[in-house]
Amino acid sequence: MGVNVRVKRGKLYLDTYIQGKHTWESLGLSVGSDTLSNKEALRLADIICKKREFQIASGEWGLIDSVTGKQSHVDYASKLAAKQPPKNHLPKSIKYLTEYAKDVRISSVNERFLEGSQEFLVESGQGLV
Repeated sequence: MGVNVRVKRGKLYLDTYIQGKHTWESLGLSVGSDTLSNKEALRLADIICKKREFQIASGEWGLIDSVTGKQSHVDYASKLAAKQPPKNHLPKSIKYLTEYAKDVRISSVNERFLEGSQEFLVESGQGLV
């Protein structure tokens, strides 16, 4: 894995290499003749680069980064369910998760949430405890 800041024709890009896949991502920043502005743009690009590295590493190690943590629990589960075969339990459970979780963010999921979801499933007749 590698993420680097690159300058190409005065524009700043993130050059990312993950598991054999190479991508370029425009940062919307540019460098010119002003040394002070260039220094600030490169500093900002370096911060973005470090955040992207953290996001990638978080995904590889199964951690929730600050960007993913702001995502809706239902949206995240739906994306995962789309990759699963239809007979898997996750695609079947999205309906109940949507009914219980609604707008809950991933970062808000804790033990109390899990206990509440279990109670919800038992009360609705869907859970086996």
